[in-house]
Amino acid sequence: MALRSPLDVGRALAERYVALADTCAWRFYQRAPLIAPIDDCKSIARIALVEACSRWPEYCREHDYDHRDHSYLVAFLKMRIDAALLDQGAPWITSPARPGRR
Repeated sequence: MALRSPLDVGRALAERYVALADTCAWRFYQRAPLIAPIDDCKSIARIALVEACSRWPEYCREHDYDHRDHSYLVAFLKMRIDAALLDQGAPWITSPARPGRR
């Protein structure tokens, strides 16, 4: 049996948790529907998901966790996705030309 590369592990995790990324994007969109388009939120969330999944094995090595134990994975993914939405959403939130602003 061939060993799986970190890229394969990250891809498999990302495919499993796409719904989580979409849920995070939807929550962000609901808080700011006039500021951030839902398609942009989903794109940001999914990119953050892929980045977080590829970072997961390294994060586990740094903190002496077993990367196969996914008990903390969902919390880790949510944290990374929410942070990316806030970081990437900042231009929409602070833009003087945002819709609905007087």
